[in-house]
Amino acid sequence: MEAEARNITVQTTEEPQRCTRRAALPQVIGARQNSRAVPPFRCSSISPDDAGILVQEVMVAFHFLVRFEPRPGKETEFREQLLQVILPTRAESGCVAIRVFESVREPIVFAIHSEWADESAFDLHAQLPHTVRFLEAAERLLSHPVEGLRSREIGGGAGRGAAE
Repeated sequence: MEAEARNITVQTTEEPQRCTRRAALPQVIGARQNSRAVPPFRCSSISPDDAGILVQEVMVAFHFLVRFEPRPGKETEFREQLLQVILPTRAESGCVAIRVFESVREPIVFAIHSEWADESAFDLHAQLPHTVRFLEAAERLLSHPVEGLRSREIGGGAGRGAAE
């Protein structure tokens, strides 16, 4: 499978967790492909066979999904805590994206979907002061302990026709 954008070709290999990126120099970090951020780089090397082409190994992004149910009467306070943790999280180098959701049918249910360069970037995030403060606040505001799903995307990605 190949996808191209701005002189970037991504070729997936047999190994499901890795792919190889070949990009004409200079590489633009953060270039977009179909409005999605190009995945972050893991390592890089120049192959003599590529005659000036930069070869970079890319790890497939790591995703974390979590659902929150604040205790009755604590929804507003929890919502404020949730919104306060988003900006510093987005600024983390390993954070590819983070989105916060509020249920339209169950007003006291919130969710986060975050995408990370890799699992170690998420593990570092969990130890940072803004995350620790949020989790401490969540502990007293939620009706259930925080339980998230560590995951990787399957099925070809989001969007119409992505699985085709």
